[in-house]
Amino acid sequence: MIEILTKRTLAASACILLVLAAAGGAAQAAPVKLKTGIPAYYEGFLPVYTALEKGYFKDVGLDVDITTFKGGGAAGQAFIAGAIDLCLCSFDHVLKMQSRGLAAVAIGGIEEYNAYALIARKDSVPPGLANLRGKKIGITSPGSSTDILMRYEMKRAGIDPKEVSLISIGGATAMKAALENGQIDAGMVIGGILVDMLHEGGWEIIEDFRTHRYPLEVVIARKEWLKDNAAIAKQFLTALARAQKLLQEDAEVAYQVTKTMFPKMADPIVRGVSEAAVRRLSPDGSIDREGADAIVDQQVFAGAIPKSVPYEALVDLSYLSKTTP
Repeated sequence: MIEILTKRTLAASACILLVLAAAGGAAQAAPVKLKTGIPAYYEGFLPVYTALEKGYFKDVGLDVDITTFKGGGAAGQAFIAGAIDLCLCSFDHVLKMQSRGLAAVAIGGIEEYNAYALIARKDSVPPGLANLRGKKIGITSPGSSTDILMRYEMKRAGIDPKEVSLISIGGATAMKAALENGQIDAGMVIGGILVDMLHEGGWEIIEDFRTHRYPLEVVIARKEWLKDNAAIAKQFLTALARAQKLLQEDAEVAYQVTKTMFPKMADPIVRGVSEAAVRRLSPDGSIDREGADAIVDQQVFAGAIPKSVPYEALVDLSYLSKTTP
């Protein structure tokens, strides 16, 4: 009788241990919620959507939520208010946030090159910024990155901004319409619209800013948040770098994810958009110093910040994995 009870007791204890182990495993496997924000639904975030589609965030134990805001200003405000944990925004946001007293820092890079090109009807404006005198140039809005970039680059080319007319047009679709109806002579165009216009012919690039190192999208975090969430930041960047590596190695994956993002886009344009997006990616998730310094110079030039800020005060790459994901 004692032997039977002992066996039953051991069996019951084993069952209890198995249940507890299973419960502990389930608790350990529960993903951590991470709230991120982006300024627009845009192919520059191809690595983010690739990491989502391939399950890379889940692989590192994260449940990543992405809120798409109407512009970088709205995304930045939500970040400042604490509504999102990470702001996947342009590098200049770090400068503006720090100038307003927020201890924010860029911890990883998504895009290393600019995405804009200045485009005009073929043979209407000779290539090169020096030929813009007396022309009407379309920018997205006053104070935007396109506005600051155009003013900055014209100054470097020896052109007084007063010698041209900078006209606020809006996004790429509106920019194309303004070019077509003659409202502007040249315009700053991005993304699928740019690829489509170059594909259809009749248009040419006056100045290709896509060759400029320019960390257009980076991962921004609050220093206070990083103190308690360093592991989460590392996990997010590891998954992101894994997606960046895959995209740079497999053009078909880049095409398929882009097609998923833009299902109504024609296949040749999808291919062009995906290829252009991959060319702009940071090769390893870092933030290029040359590009970061260029943005600092532009922001000082525009009066957005009072003086230059060193790279080390704006960027902290210690959360990046030291090994290839």
